[in-house]
Amino acid sequence: MEIVDRLRKLLLHWQEHNEEHAQSYKKWAKEAEASGFHKVAEILEQVHGETLKINSLFEEARREVEKNKSVK
Repeated sequence: MEIVDRLRKLLLHWQEHNEEHAQSYKKWAKEAEASGFHKVAEILEQVHGETLKINSLFEEARREVEKNKSVK
């Protein structure tokens, strides 16, 4: 399998997997808040936000792969 194909698949997989984690962090932030763990909820909200930032980097990398797919 060419590097381009591998990168496409890996980046998409990582992005999708990361999105699942982001949703879990958000859910548990709400659970923590409801249970009185305010600082934990705040931290999990931050983790959620950082995870979304990472996903935007995966998306940027995917665009670069597409833009430069003739490179081997």
